[in-house]
Amino acid sequence: MSKAFGIGYNPVEVAKTVEKIVATEIDGEVARKYFGFASTKFYGGSATGYVTGCNLSCAYCWSWKANKTFIGSFYKPSVVAQKLTQIALSKKHVYIRLSGGEPTLVINHLLQVLDYVKAFGRSREMLFILETNGIMIGYDKLIAKKLSEYSFVIARVSVKGCSEEEFYMITGAEKSFFNLQLQAVKNLVDNGVKTIVVVMLSFCSKESFSQLIEKLTAIDTAMASNIELEYVKLYPSVLKRLCKKDLKPWIAIDPIKKEVVKLDEFNKLCRNRA
Repeated sequence: MSKAFGIGYNPVEVAKTVEKIVATEIDGEVARKYFGFASTKFYGGSATGYVTGCNLSCAYCWSWKANKTFIGSFYKPSVVAQKLTQIALSKKHVYIRLSGGEPTLVINHLLQVLDYVKAFGRSREMLFILETNGIMIGYDKLIAKKLSEYSFVIARVSVKGCSEEEFYMITGAEKSFFNLQLQAVKNLVDNGVKTIVVVMLSFCSKESFSQLIEKLTAIDTAMASNIELEYVKLYPSVLKRLCKKDLKPWIAIDPIKKEVVKLDEFNKLCRNRA
């Protein structure tokens, strides 16, 4: 897989390659690899399934190793839906989600998970947060149309950088694929799927951020109120990768000390690692 993530790689082609590794058929269902299930604190509490496999190689990805080595076991969508709803019920969570990798890589598995959540009668009391980089939804607008059939789905599109150049800097993928993330937002909005855009601001310039906001509001004037800002969290493995790639966030978060880390301090942390 290292060759698939070569300089200027095509994330759509990578998605097709990864899907063959992380998906299989079991008893007529499309099973996918997961490397865990847990109750988490995200969104005030959520039942989370950690999927294996992604079509991007973001420098700050916390689950990069899991996605590179394809760890985990295959689970049928019926089992996934059962696990997520049981965790949510036991912990009184409203939200269920898939995280770790890219959920849309094995789209039939994802749709079957949603079908089972609905069949279990839980779609009225639980909301499904679709955490996605948007690449495949931008590439295939039919995915957004299919997702619109599930009223309990909220798409949370995580935009990598604020421009083509920043997207390439973060992911190493061909610059033009940045625009598929914006196309994903449009496809989702056009199909009536509730959509939130998450911007990783740590690597964005003021100018590129301003231009991104303009592009998003051109898609939907209400989008400005549905934008969330994130800052890179310097977990040890993330710090190591950023320093190695000489990728410098102008602002970051120390997840242990719960403190803001600015560029000078980040440079000092990298020097201390040398």
